[in-house]
Amino acid sequence: MSCYTADELIPALDVLMRHRPLSAASLAALLILDADGKQTMGQLTGLCHFTTSAMTGTVDHLEGSKMVERVHDEADRRIVYVQLTEHGKRELSHITKKP
Repeated sequence: MSCYTADELIPALDVLMRHRPLSAASLAALLILDADGKQTMGQLTGLCHFTTSAMTGTVDHLEGSKMVERVHDEADRRIVYVQLTEHGKRELSHITKKP
């Protein structure tokens, strides 16, 4: 798992709080998806240490903002992944100042 350093996160949080309508929970989910790629809701919930209902609300908000999307596994349609969209990747790069 890739990690962000405090030197990357502190400026990102500063920008987030001033310019982006994202919660700390949303930023955590976005950073995990950026670092580790698509995740199931269960995986993302565990990695973020949130309750299932909190993660569902966070992903719903991010999906409504077109920053993430839910996609079904092609081999097993019961499995649903959450992944960053291109818009989400661009927005996150603005927040974290990563190219």
